[in-house]
Amino acid sequence: MASVATRFMGPPNIKLYAAGLLLLNLLACASKPAMPEMQHHMIMSARAEAFTQTMRRLWAEEVILRRRYVSDGTQELRTRLLAKQEEISNAIAPYYGADAAQKLTDLLERRALMAPDDPHARENSAAIAALLKIPTIAAMLDDLFPMKELSPAFNQGMAIADAFAHGIVMQFPDRF
Repeated sequence: MASVATRFMGPPNIKLYAAGLLLLNLLACASKPAMPEMQHHMIMSARAEAFTQTMRRLWAEEVILRRRYVSDGTQELRTRLLAKQEEISNAIAPYYGADAAQKLTDLLERRALMAPDDPHARENSAAIAALLKIPTIAAMLDDLFPMKELSPAFNQGMAIADAFAHGIVMQFPDRF
């Protein structure tokens, strides 16, 4: 007979636990930015705040999809993970243009399928940072690879989202 812990943490309850953890993290992250200096140094307009929340949603979904893909590796999850990279790129297209968005899609898709020990991982992260002219995101993207625990990866994803948003708002202040 299975122990109480084994019965409690069966597959359906693990999913429920993961969903609860995601919800708690989303609620916590919605109340405070991962990069506090973003709000400290500037008062964000409603448009900048909306863009930041869009980036946070996209990166939260990306982290969850990546975690599931690493665990399950199904074709459906691979397709959804790659589609999420395109969604992230589409969000920056109004600022950098369609060509840059397509380059970002290509880089993010490559990154999404790379193993953490891939020798080209750092080059890929650096290329993303250079394309967007946001140098701080290179190291953040590299740090996102170790996906052993969801909570730290999620928090790192939120820091990346904030860095994307902050960098874009700072580069295109007249659009916000």
